[in-house]
Amino acid sequence: MRSTAAKFRLPTALDEIVRLRVKEAGYETLSEYVLGLVRYDLLTRKTHPATSGIAHLTRAEQDKIDDEITAMFKTGETLGGSWFEARMKEAVEASGLPEPEKPRVMKELLQRLSGKKTG
Repeated sequence: MRSTAAKFRLPTALDEIVRLRVKEAGYETLSEYVLGLVRYDLLTRKTHPATSGIAHLTRAEQDKIDDEITAMFKTGETLGGSWFEARMKEAVEASGLPEPEKPRVMKELLQRLSGKKTG
C-alpha cells in the first residue's frame, strides 16, 4: 500500500474504548480504523458540526466531553442514529458571531455535563 506516515494524539479518556471499538467495528489495528473513518468521511462528504464544534472548545471542555463519551460507551448507551450522518445537521459558526443553535448531539452532551436530563 502506498502510504504516508501520520501522527495524531488520542485523548487518554478515549484510548481504551477506541481500542475496544476497533475490534468491535471489525478492524485489526487502530491505524486501519482511523483510515476507515477517513475513507468514510471522504466518500460521504458530510459535515461534522458537532465534532468540529468540539474541536473548537478548550482542552478542559474537550476532556469533559471525552469522559462523558467514555462513560456512555462503557454502558452501551448511544445518542442513537448515525453520529456522522443523521445527528449532524447544524454547523457551528465561527467565533465572534452570535451562537447558533447547537446540533442535537452537542446539546445532549452539554446537558449531560451540566447534570440536566435530556428529552
